[in-house]
Parts: sequence; C-alpha cells; structure tokens
Amino acid sequence: MLRPILGAAAFVVVALGGGLWLGGAYALGRHDALLAVPTLLAFTLMFFALLPRHHGAIAAVAATTMMLVAGVVLGAAAKSAAVLSVAVIMALSLAWLLVHRTAALARPQSWVLLVAAVALWWIGSHLLLARGAVPAVAAQSGRLVVVTGLPLVQWNAEDAISGPCEDAALAALRAGVARPLTMSDTLDSGMLRPGDRLLLAHPRALDPAALVEIDRFVRAGGRAVVLADGLSAWPPPHALGDARNPPVTSLLTPLLDHWGIGLAAPVPGSLAAEAVTVIHRGYRLRLHSAGHFDRLPRACRVEAGLVPGQPMLAVCQIGRGEAVVLADADLLFAPLWQSDPAWARHLRPSDNIEWVADLLNR
Repeated sequence: MLRPILGAAAFVVVALGGGLWLGGAYALGRHDALLAVPTLLAFTLMFFALLPRHHGAIAAVAATTMMLVAGVVLGAAAKSAAVLSVAVIMALSLAWLLVHRTAALARPQSWVLLVAAVALWWIGSHLLLARGAVPAVAAQSGRLVVVTGLPLVQWNAEDAISGPCEDAALAALRAGVARPLTMSDTLDSGMLRPGDRLLLAHPRALDPAALVEIDRFVRAGGRAVVLADGLSAWPPPHALGDARNPPVTSLLTPLLDHWGIGLAAPVPGSLAAEAVTVIHRGYRLRLHSAGHFDRLPRACRVEAGLVPGQPMLAVCQIGRGEAVVLADADLLFAPLWQSDPAWARHLRPSDNIEWVADLLNR
C-alpha cells in the first residue's frame, strides 16, 4: 500500500516542480527550456515503476501529450517540421516504454533505450533549433551604411598586419543584413543613394553637411534606424578622456530637433535606468539605461515604452521616408544579446541584432 502512495506523491512533486520551472522559463521567452522535457520524463519513469501496472496507460498518455506539445512549440520556434518529427518519435518511444517496459525498468536494456531517446532529443533539437535561428534573407540592392561612435571596430598596435578587429555586433550585422556593409565616420553630400539603408548608432558629432545629407536621404524615401542614447553605459575601451571612447550622451540633438524629437536621459532610479526587456513586433529587446522621448511630432507613432508618457521607441515619417528611432544604443553590446556558446543562437538572451537586421532588410 505504501509503494503506490510514495510513487504517486513523488510523481506529483516532480511534475509540479518541472511544470513551474518550464512555465517560468517559457514565460521569459526561452523556448529552449522545453528541451528538458524528456529529462524530466526520464526521472518520472522511476516513479512510475512504483505505481500499479494499470497506471502505465495513464502515464503513457500524459508523457506522449507533453512530448507532442513541446515538439509543436519548438517546431514553431525553429520553423522546422524536423523538430516536430523528433518530438513525435520521442513521444512514441516514451509511450511504448511506459506501457510495455515499466515493469522491467530494472533491466539494463530499458535504461539504454531511455538514455538513447533522451540523447536523440537533446542533440537533434539543439542542431535543428540552431539552424532555424538563422533566417535566410535574399540579397537586396543598395548598401548598409553604418555611422557610429561605438567601438565596433578596434585597432591595436599589432593590427598593422592582421587588420582591425570587429566587434561581435558588427559581425552579426554583416551576417544578418542582406546588403554590403559600409562603415563611415561622416557623410558627404550625395553619399547616400536610393536603395541604401542607414544605421546611425550613437555617432560622434557630425558636421552640418552630414546632417543635411541624412535629412535629404530620409525625406527622399530612405530608411534610417537611429540609436540615440541619452546616457550610454557602453564600457569605454580606452582611458577616461580619450577621444576614441564612445560619446557618453547622444550628439544627434541637432538632427532630432530638426525632426521635432526631444531625447531625454533615463531618470536615476527609474525602471529604465538598468537592464530592461521590451517586446516589439515579436522581438524580445534587452536594453540598458534606456532614455525616452519627451517630445515627438505628429508624424511619429509610439511603438514601445516602459513608463506611460515616456516612449523609448518611435517610428517617424520624415517626408517620403521613415526613421525608426530608439532611445538606446547599448542594445548592440554583446552581453545583452550574444548566446553562450556563441554558435547556439537559439539560446540567445534577446533578439537585439535580429530586430535591427529586420528593420534594415525592409
């Protein structure tokens, strides 16, 4: 009598604990947490062995349902039917094991089958999710012109032979944007051509001619993504006071004022003063010390904000073109978006680079 009670109690504890953990992880946007489903089921198999044999059918239905639901969610996240196929194979394997082999779990061959099934799920799902995390984008005409004061390219004393060292954000943009990438410190008249895309990522002070060129380009139908940080938290790569360090605050005020946009730094102690998460068009953005706009013209529509009346993301119609303006530039900082390990992009903590690339690919 005691064995089935202990088995049922242990199963309930494992099921509730696993459900809370998976639910909390999934609520944070981490689809990869579902990869742990077969491992949890493997532990529950030990408890099923303590239950009466007729409970095996109930356990099989529950396990099969869990695996199929996990596979559907992972398949949708990876945009891959192969992930769903792996889930179906795992579900059928576990169902067979629960129904036919529960009473024989002490036999080595049963555990070998279980370990092989769990390994298949882990390896197959990781590989397929990693592949699905890199969207295929058709090549487009025009260039991506990047003007930035952030240390996305570093020169060291040894670089005379090996060349400059690119920051991870720049390398990821090269891979994610379907246009040739061109870095520029400033913009001459006529430099921006129809079909180009412009990324202004917290640049240093631009001369009036460059500001006129940016305004002309957008008003003529161009698209610009503007990252204007009221208080950048990007770690300076050089000694304090070195002119090569990124600007502490945005120097795009003349351009933003001309467009009718007022940029304010984050309020100390406010919600936005530290690392925060914002959802925009299905992308999970991780920002740090994000500012907000205290003035926006009617041509701008607010698309994200943390505090009512303090928008941090706006899409503005400027003439025939469009400018997407975000009051943060630290989102390009690698620790806010880069996965660990770097190849496992499906484990990334945010969609910062994917969001920027999507805007520049339109």
